[in-house]
Amino acid sequence: MKHPTRRRVLSLLLSLLLALSLAPTAFLTEGGDDGGDSGTEQETAKLKLSSNNWFETPNNLRLEPSPTGSQGERITAAIEPPDPAYEDIHISWQSSDPDIVAVTESDNGRTGYIYGKAPGTAKVTVKAGDLAAQEITVTVNGIQMITTSMTVMENEVKRFVKDVDYKLFGKADSPDASIRGSVLDNKPNVYVPSPEGMTVVIEGRQAGDATVVLEVTAGDSVYKAELPVNVTSNLRTIEWTEGCSLSNPLHFSQLEELIAAECKDVTNGLELTSVIGLSVPTSQGTLYLGYKSPEDTGAGVGSSVTYYYHTAARGPYISDVTFVPNPSFTGEKATITFSGQAAGGENGSVRSFKGQIKVTLTDEKTDLTISTKRDTPLELTSSVFVTACHEAVGSPLDYVIFTLPPASQGALYLDYKDEWNYAAKVSPNEQYDRKQLDTITFVPAEGYVGAVRIGYAGYSVSGVKYNGELVIQVKQGLDDAVTYNDNGGGEVRFDSGDFEDFCENATGKALSKISFTLPPASQGVLYLNWNGSRGTEAAEGREYSSSQLDRMTFVANPCRPLTRTPEEALEVMGEIERAGGLPFTDIVNNANLAHETTAETVLAAVPYMERLSELSGLPVWMTSAEEAVAERLAGRIPRLLPMKLQAKYFDLPEQKGPPRPLFG
Repeated sequence: MKHPTRRRVLSLLLSLLLALSLAPTAFLTEGGDDGGDSGTEQETAKLKLSSNNWFETPNNLRLEPSPTGSQGERITAAIEPPDPAYEDIHISWQSSDPDIVAVTESDNGRTGYIYGKAPGTAKVTVKAGDLAAQEITVTVNGIQMITTSMTVMENEVKRFVKDVDYKLFGKADSPDASIRGSVLDNKPNVYVPSPEGMTVVIEGRQAGDATVVLEVTAGDSVYKAELPVNVTSNLRTIEWTEGCSLSNPLHFSQLEELIAAECKDVTNGLELTSVIGLSVPTSQGTLYLGYKSPEDTGAGVGSSVTYYYHTAARGPYISDVTFVPNPSFTGEKATITFSGQAAGGENGSVRSFKGQIKVTLTDEKTDLTISTKRDTPLELTSSVFVTACHEAVGSPLDYVIFTLPPASQGALYLDYKDEWNYAAKVSPNEQYDRKQLDTITFVPAEGYVGAVRIGYAGYSVSGVKYNGELVIQVKQGLDDAVTYNDNGGGEVRFDSGDFEDFCENATGKALSKISFTLPPASQGVLYLNWNGSRGTEAAEGREYSSSQLDRMTFVANPCRPLTRTPEEALEVMGEIERAGGLPFTDIVNNANLAHETTAETVLAAVPYMERLSELSGLPVWMTSAEEAVAERLAGRIPRLLPMKLQAKYFDLPEQKGPPRPLFG
């Protein structure tokens, strides 16, 4: 049996479902929650950024460096769809690395200005209240230095490697980019050869500072960065303290391994191959190749010749070099210089370094030391040479050949009586036997004080030669004189340096005070600070400092109350001379108003000083002025002495009444 009522109900349900599916969807408005009025759906507010220059994808920027912000990108920020709730909200902009990327904002944050300060990458975060933040990835094109300076030794090679010592960003890191290096101002301290791909090669040439400029080219863009480079000396010093003398010369077979060890140390383990540039001052000694004895010295060493390590297939060898000291050298050490070379470096390169050998010299048993007073002849005796020969070779002395001293120190004579009466001067080529040695006299040069070193070669009766040195110490006697000659001028001026030298030569100590025994008046008068017409007579027994032998200066300042006129200054000079017992010898222009002094202050005092010089009869020695004032006076006034003023000034109280002129 069919049920018409049930069919009608089903039909109504289907109609209702169809109606619901076709009707528009309705939501509560933001303000309604009670089933009241309904409206259309509202889209969620979002923060959106706009730019016409996004790089490849939105929110990505690529900028050129612009430390001052003259170049950059303006980004617009907006909240979409517009929402009254966010209408007045501030939008903030912040860089993750302000040293790389800087950002400024305007219009309550609706506009941001982004610019690159230095090569690299940073993110700029943009926020507006509780809305989701936006990030902009900013890449600044160029070279970023990881290693900001380099130290390299002379003749050392270092490499500046991409992603280790520097990084490239943006356009500079494009596949077609290339790099080169150059030396700023072409300074000779550093050499930069062609790069190895993107690696810059830097070679130290000579000690000092230089700047290497890195230059990356990418398309039509060029990016630069500077690398300060300090080149340090690779000088290595070997101290030889085991002694060296004429009878015990220094053989380089004793030094070779020491040089090799220094080579390994300075070149990071490379083996020594050779040395070049071997040299020593002739005043200190001589370098020989194949030296055997004083009679068989071999050949001289050439500074341009290469000498090889003993493992080399051919010579000449380092181990065959010998140093023989100069018997007349008075120093304690001789210095031998050289350049060492090592092979086996990167790509088979040769590394070099500078070296010096400090050789401590020792006295020979055959060195003879005797002494005499200044200007006093000294007779030699054969006995000292006979003893030295026995100690050196164990047999009697036959004869001696001398190396003559400098004429400025003295001379050797045969049968010397006085400067006009002697048999002959000693010759450097003559042989002098024991009998003749007893007739030889050394005569010091007039006024000479110090050591005279005379080399000699002794020969025994058996024909064996040895070398020695005769050292004559010419000493200053305590009762000697400082001698002056007026050369017809009628007066003699003392020099404090003569008295200081006399004291040091005689006692080995610095001069402290001087007192005089005065000459008879018939012979002359001793004055202090004699100016050509007057002075102060020296007092017998009174002690004077060495500076008093030279000058006493009146420092004149016309800006001071008591010396406003030359006549007032002359009066003050007299008072000081009478009180001190010493006359002035010259004048210094010291016109000044402390920190208010100008160049015009000093220049205005010139006529004053000329008048004071005329009144006193003393010369104007110099003009003194504060450093800054002296700079402005340069070329405008002679004999200028720049000075530094004290840190604190002591100002005079304010002047009452009408102002007075500075001076006059």
